[in-house]
Parts: sequence; structure tokens; C-alpha cells
Amino acid sequence: MNLQSKHYNFAILASHSYDSYLDWIKAIEESDKDLNYSIIFLDSSNWLDQIQSGNFDMVLISPPFMTIKTKNMCDERLFVISQLLNIPVYPDFKSFMVYENKRLLDYILDIYEIPRPETWNFHNKQEALEFTGNCPYPIVAKIITGSAGIGVKFLRNKQQAQQYIKTAFSKGVRSVTGPGIRRGGLIKRFIAGFHKVGYFKKLLTNYKSIFYERQVGYVFLQECINHTYEWRCVRIDDSYFFHKKVVKGRMASGSLIKEYGAPPQSLMDFVRFVSDKIGVYSAAFDIFETLEKGYLVNEVQAFFGQSDPYQMVIDGIPGRYLYNKEQWIFEPGDFNRNKSYNLRLNHVFKMLSHP
Repeated sequence: MNLQSKHYNFAILASHSYDSYLDWIKAIEESDKDLNYSIIFLDSSNWLDQIQSGNFDMVLISPPFMTIKTKNMCDERLFVISQLLNIPVYPDFKSFMVYENKRLLDYILDIYEIPRPETWNFHNKQEALEFTGNCPYPIVAKIITGSAGIGVKFLRNKQQAQQYIKTAFSKGVRSVTGPGIRRGGLIKRFIAGFHKVGYFKKLLTNYKSIFYERQVGYVFLQECINHTYEWRCVRIDDSYFFHKKVVKGRMASGSLIKEYGAPPQSLMDFVRFVSDKIGVYSAAFDIFETLEKGYLVNEVQAFFGQSDPYQMVIDGIPGRYLYNKEQWIFEPGDFNRNKSYNLRLNHVFKMLSHP
């Protein structure tokens, strides 16, 4: 690595069906450092040749439009890049493996004894059917990929649960998706993308891919946590951000209804503990707050949506929290610009300076 000259050469992993890699480009172009970058489409047949010949200091990951098929492809190729070629990736390999994989996240939280909703994974149909006879209803069925409430189904009794399980182990369950009508702001989102070349064609292709994809041969079930909000907690390196995602219907994910204000210190301590324990330092942590069980980890995602230009506002002032000398310190500032990619890039520089 060219650490002395502070000249860096990045590969940006991109997807033909999603333009999130442009956020990395914007962050790089706004940086005051000497940087080169190459865009590599991960679904291209010559991706490996490009990676091996590029002499890259770091590979920057941008999230593709996720289906189970593309998720598996990305996991395999990032394994090759980070574990076999030993090229650093950002976010790191573990963080990306957990991204859009609720099943793997559940295993990790279980191993580290992190509080979470009671969860049951079944790859055996008979075991799953037997479980429906004595489980607490309602229970929540989820697909292991998907965010913003995609693929979530509430099962209110044994009959519904058994029907869901039978379908999952025969033709499979799917995440019925579309332009997110229940989230609101549909016209605004369409106008925002209207000027982009091929925007609607790509959008419809993405929706079609997810609509026809089915999760077959297993079920992922969780206890139903009654809540009026969940905490969206973001950690990127040493920066922490917190706000509430307010429930619309039965879910907070995807509602785009936020409540800003000062978080309790107990929550900040919990998120820092979880992040350090599982070794994920660039992610959003969605946390339930319950009277009976305290804080419960619902999701951990290396990439996450950002509909506002900030992730935290206290007394009308955007900013972040830093943990320094066993104290939480609020620092005002515009730290989440460009969907937090500028902050991520600063984290990358820090990692390269301290390999």
C-alpha cells in the first residue's frame, strides 16, 4: 500500500441494476486526498481478472439490489477477494456476510449471547410443523434477505403457521414487492429518479426479479415484539447516530416516519457493546426497546437507507455521538452527507493508515 505518499487506488464493486456505487464516487471526488478508482461490475464474467490486475489498496462494496441469487454470488466473490487474495474490503467480509442474511445474523447473536427476539430456524418441514403446536402466537415469518419490511408475514394461529410452512417447503414463499406504496412519498421518489437514464426500466427489472424469487426449503420465524417504534442506531467507526423509526401499520421498518431526539445512555452503551462484541463497526443496528426484556437486536445491516440528510438531530441540531474516556460526547455537524458515504470513506482512510 502507498501509505507514505497517501495515494490510494480503490476498486468500487458495482451492480448493473443498482446505482449505489455513485455514492462512493461522489465521496472520492469530494475528498482532498490523492485517489484513483476503478469501477468493477461484480456480475461481469471478467471481474476476477480486473481485481487481480488492479493493485488495489481497498475494495469498496456498494450494495446490489438484493435477491437470494445475487446475495450468494456476492458472498462467494467477496470471499475470494478478501480471504484468498487478501485484499481489504469495506465493509469488512464479516459485516457483508451478515448483510441481508437474517439467518446468519441469528447464529452470530446466539453465539455471542446478544439479546434478540426469540428466533426459530427450520430446514426440516416436520420439525417446523411440530413447532406450530406449542409456539406463542402471533409469530412473525420473514425471508432471510430483504429490508424495509419486505417478506414479513404475521401468523396469528396454528392454521396460518402450518399453511405458511407447507408453502415454504413446497413451492416456496416470496416477497411481494413494488415501489413501496405503504412508505409514502411515492410521487416524490418517482420525480427524483425521472431524470436518470433507464431509471424506470431498471426499477421494474429489479421489482420483477424479487417478485418471482422464492425462498424454498426453510422458514425463519420470530416472536412478535409489540412496539410503537424501534431504534435506528448507526455506527461508522467512532461515530454513533440514533433516532426512532415509528411504526406504521405493524412495522417500523420502511415506514420512513422518524422521531429525532436524545437517546438514553443505556441504549448507546448497548449498541457499543453489541458492535464491539460481534466485531461489526460500520452498520445500522435496529433495536427493540421492551419493558420485559430490555433492548433486543432486530437487524444489523452494513448498508441502510437514509431518506434525510442526517441520522440524528438533538434540539434541532444535527450531529453525532463520540465515546471518549468513558463518556458520551455530542458533537454538532453535518456527518451524514452523501448518505454517510463520506464518513465511510474517512473510516477507510483510517483503516489503511492502521492496517
